[in-house]
Amino acid sequence: MYDISRLARNLRDLQEILETLVAKGVTVTFKKEALTFSADETNHIAKLQLQMMGAFAEFERNIIAERQADGIAKAKARGVYANRERKPSINHDEVKRLSTDGMTPTNISKQLNISRMSVHRILKQSA
Repeated sequence: MYDISRLARNLRDLQEILETLVAKGVTVTFKKEALTFSADETNHIAKLQLQMMGAFAEFERNIIAERQADGIAKAKARGVYANRERKPSINHDEVKRLSTDGMTPTNISKQLNISRMSVHRILKQSA
């Protein structure tokens, strides 16, 4: 594993995942932090470093999420940020009918305002 923060979202999950892997005989090495954990040996300093780094990584993620939420709230207040509009659901029966009538996938996609890949996917599923 390259980085501790990539393995888990919080310290508790990190410890549980690591304990489970080590209990199964897996040796886990974090390249960035130069920490290794295995069933063969217990390194108390490495465990302490893991807990400290895991706690800091969790703290950092929480701060980033808080800043992101603040930024979104400010953008919404300025009218800059809006949730994406959801496209109406695709009428599968209409796609199949148009295909049966001899229309090409490209023309179906243009007429129904959907992607060609959606047309191909629907036709493949119905085949």
